Formats: sequence, C-alpha cells, structure tokens
Amino acid sequence: NPRPFLFKKASDETYLNTWSGYRWRRVEVSKFNVWGYLIPIFNHINYTWCDNEAEFDQVIQRLAKIFQAPWKRHGVAMVFGGPEGTGKSFVYEELIGPLIDIHYGFIQKVNDAIGDFNSMVENKSFLFVDEMKAETQQQMDQIKLILTSLEQRIHKKFVDCFTAESICNIVFATNRIDEIFQVATDGRRFEGYYSNTLAL
Repeated sequence: NPRPFLFKKASDETYLNTWSGYRWRRVEVSKFNVWGYLIPIFNHINYTWCDNEAEFDQVIQRLAKIFQAPWKRHGVAMVFGGPEGTGKSFVYEELIGPLIDIHYGFIQKVNDAIGDFNSMVENKSFLFVDEMKAETQQQMDQIKLILTSLEQRIHKKFVDCFTAESICNIVFATNRIDEIFQVATDGRRFEGYYSNTLAL
C-alpha cells in the first residue's frame, strides 16, 4: 500500500504493508544532476514517440502519476509501436525501472500477467510488456480487468491464491500495433503511439 501515512485507506499496524518505496530518496536526488539526466529522456519521448505537444504532455502526465500517486492507476495501457531500433523500451529501462525498483515488472509474454500463474504482477505498480503480439479477444479482456479492477487475484505455483489491491499500470511495446488495436474492441483502454524514428 503506497498511500502516505494518515492518508485515506493508508496502511496501519493491522496490515502487512509490502510497499518498499522508491529506490532513490529525496536527499540522493538533490545531489544528482536531475535535469542532465532527464532532458535526453524528455527529448526521446517528444521527438521519437509523440507527434505533437498534446501527446507529449499526456505521456509525461501519465509517467508523473506513477511517482506522485502510485496507488492511482491510469485505467488505460499505453501501446508504443514501431520497428526495432526506435527505443520503445528506453524510457522504462533508463528511468522507470531504476526508480521503482522491485515494484517494476518486465515481461515478454503477456500470459505471465494473465495466465494461471501470474506472480509477476504481485506488488507491481508498473508492468512493461515487451514485444507484445496480437492476442485473442479473451486475453485482451483479461488485460482490461487488470487495468480497471480494484483487486487482483494472485496465483503462485504450489501456493494458494490470494487477492490484493491492484495498483498495476501497464505499457506495451510492439512491432504490430495495428494488429493489437484490431483485436482490442475497447479502444478507450489503449492509447497508441507509433514511431519510425530511430533512437539516437
């Protein structure tokens, strides 16, 4: 439970809170050249992923919410399409993953999140699905449940199932963005960004 102390629905002494916080603390960030690190990432988002300022603002707002209010989900999945070499995973590997640490998940098979055994989504506030392929409508419906349901059923091998609050946001990277949107009937739950620009 990442909610601050005394915040509505925050954990108290009656709960086992498995939220460990972010990898970098404020005092460490203050000594770090933040803008020197962030500007290349912002430029990559702006010039490689986004067609206009509105799209850039939307992406930045969604990424910022992960840190500002990690208990709030977007309710939609961002889908980044493009050929190899366009840096679809760059921002998540260089920024989101290192900051969120154990609350960040990276998978290459969507069944690791929606299959019979889905421990990869346990305690995750952010899940990056690399090389997403066009799935069945049933699988896309299961992904929608992760995006919208208040609770997530977790099933590990040889362990009884249990239910936990769902705070997981999902991003897909794919070479087949058109096929995904053909299968996903509920377009409100998926935002598409496409680039032919090779990452520098």
